[in-house]
Amino acid sequence: MTRFLLVLAEVLLLVLVTSSSANLTSARSPMQQPNQTSFTLSFEGTLNIVYGDSKRGDIGETRYTLALANGSSVPLQYIGQQTLASYFLKRVLVSGRLGPSQNAVTKGKTSWSILADSVTLADQQLQPDQNSANQVTATAVTGTKKVLMLLLRFSDDSSVPHPPSFYSDLINPSTPPSYLPATVNGFYINASWNQFHWVADVGGAGGVPATDWLTLTYGKSHYAPCDWSTSCADLNAITNDAITAGVAAGINFPAYDNVNFVISNDLDCCAWGGSFTATINGVMKNYGATWEPPWGQEAGTYSHEMGHSLGLPHSGWVYYAYDSPWDVMSAVMTATSWSCGSYYSANDAATDSLYCGNPGDTISAPYKDYLGWIDPSHEAVTSTSASVTVLLDGDALPLGTAKKMIKVCITGSPCTGPNAHYFTVEARVRSAYGDGGIPGEGVIIHMFEADRPIIGGNCFFNSQSGWAWPIDSTPGDFDSVNCNSGGRPYPDYALFNAQWNPGQSYLNSTYGLTIKIQSRSDSTFTVIINGGSVPFSSLSSVLLNAASNTVYFIFPDGNTAHAKPAGVGYASVTDWTALGFAYGSLTNMPQIIALDTNSAYIDQSTGAPKVSNKIIVLFGGPLVNEAVHYYEANGIAPLHWGLVGGWTSGTEYYYNRNNQAVASIPLSVLGPESQDMGLIEAFKDQNGNTVIIFSGFGWQGTFVGGVYCKTVLISQLPTMPDSWYIYSWTDSNGNGFAEVSEVSSTPVNHGN
Repeated sequence: MTRFLLVLAEVLLLVLVTSSSANLTSARSPMQQPNQTSFTLSFEGTLNIVYGDSKRGDIGETRYTLALANGSSVPLQYIGQQTLASYFLKRVLVSGRLGPSQNAVTKGKTSWSILADSVTLADQQLQPDQNSANQVTATAVTGTKKVLMLLLRFSDDSSVPHPPSFYSDLINPSTPPSYLPATVNGFYINASWNQFHWVADVGGAGGVPATDWLTLTYGKSHYAPCDWSTSCADLNAITNDAITAGVAAGINFPAYDNVNFVISNDLDCCAWGGSFTATINGVMKNYGATWEPPWGQEAGTYSHEMGHSLGLPHSGWVYYAYDSPWDVMSAVMTATSWSCGSYYSANDAATDSLYCGNPGDTISAPYKDYLGWIDPSHEAVTSTSASVTVLLDGDALPLGTAKKMIKVCITGSPCTGPNAHYFTVEARVRSAYGDGGIPGEGVIIHMFEADRPIIGGNCFFNSQSGWAWPIDSTPGDFDSVNCNSGGRPYPDYALFNAQWNPGQSYLNSTYGLTIKIQSRSDSTFTVIINGGSVPFSSLSSVLLNAASNTVYFIFPDGNTAHAKPAGVGYASVTDWTALGFAYGSLTNMPQIIALDTNSAYIDQSTGAPKVSNKIIVLFGGPLVNEAVHYYEANGIAPLHWGLVGGWTSGTEYYYNRNNQAVASIPLSVLGPESQDMGLIEAFKDQNGNTVIIFSGFGWQGTFVGGVYCKTVLISQLPTMPDSWYIYSWTDSNGNGFAEVSEVSSTPVNHGN
């Protein structure tokens, strides 16, 4: 029955398309279009996507078509276009209505499109018990793809921008000839770490190799009756007429994976890249494709458009369209640019110079990962519920021992498929292998959202973006009202200064995630992912009811005969007092109690705990407890201690991972032992341990944390959502001892 309805829908579509002759001028939304069917139909076919990218970056269009089994194609309109990018060149089942197209070039008659209500994988419909979010994965783009450079000139324009040999030189060599700064193959060889190559043949008059350009049936005004200001190119007409001419010249199209339609003069606003489906020489096949006017026939634009032909959407779209200089799929930066000819521009009605560039930015790491170029040995995968320290090497550099990307899956969200949502982290440095034109060096953090909501704002020419966009280290430095830098010099605005450098941390309180750039050595960066936010509300089950011998209570050694790492001193007995309160709160006994100098549990050279997937409870601050010192020095703990102004008259602080002060106390107050603050914090470390720290500015603070937790907070834990709390104590009765009644019930500060 389902197959019958699919066939019926195709027949109805064929009747509508062939019988329509009314000119369509309406720009109304799909729900307002006249003559649409009032009933829902189902269509099955291959999804093709084509992206139009303007020369000036101020306009563009994304077109979706469904290639049906009968060989016809129909435009597709759908809200939720970012999800559709995951279905590129896949067979899908579309449910919707038929109506006049908003976007397609009508050429004097109504063009019908499918007004889609839903789009799913066709084979998913045969397996309704499976989760579609887990069924969409990219096919690794490795090995070699053959591309046909098909030379096409308009019938009313005999001039051409370059000889046929230019296009072979532009695509094929890994090292460019002397008259070109870069080649497309060289870009992709470097970007894929030699895992992917293009091999191009040049086709035209005389077949392959071309001796001259093929002449299209009509002039420019037939195929693209507009100038730079809008998108009007009839790509279907160009494609059909070009294939007809190519077949007549003896070209075997099915021998190729991609067809680059090389146009002798301007089209509309744009250069185009994506895919099409056609039956040629009796073979129905999906092709990657580009449609390039002369200004786009250089390595940078071709690298972008041929990226679309591999299934990549755009990236960026944070402040304005094409705003990310960190991905050739957004702004195509230029490392070097040479004059490489001229042509008489139909759109400008003047002779325009042509420039050939060396792409100055590579493909971003999340898109390289999508294409299958980052193998497991060069990718660290973690989550917002864990912590890890990773050494990252520059993304454009050759593979070495360091990682190329960190993927941070969001707990509770899919990390693959059309609803994938995660963070990625990569290092970017300038090199001869790529990234020679990036505006700075550092670490780029991307948010990847396969079903990213539509974009809105003054500075976007459309509502469609891509899956990945950089998280700006300096947000808000762009005038989104007037769509300019707001007087800021390059590169100090928008995403040009989005990189994160050593000492900086990205904090996302929604997911309890911190990404800290710890240090840099040459081209490598040490990055600490702290995804281990542990809300106090979970401690009742995690800590209080922990099984016997699974909790490690580590308190600071006071014996000066036992060596400690540099920067860590010796505790007085008073630093141990909180241990008894915390230990006595647990239900199941016994648990492990040890000094921080016990080499069985603590690495004595670094202070790092040796256990994994356990619960660790620490007492005392970083000046006396080796493990606390380790966690704070390496940015793993949510907070860290600091002193400003020296030990005589200074002030002690607690700072968060962004180095913002969250609490402080002058030594003049702390010294008489009449006031203090107690910190209790919980987090996950890189070894899967749940860590709880009791500390204070002075010994009373550590004691306050222990006693207040035991007598007051235990009953409140289920209502405490944050992972650290600071409480203040004032010695109101003057006995020099911290009592529960003297602790303020309102925390000084709290957070994640």
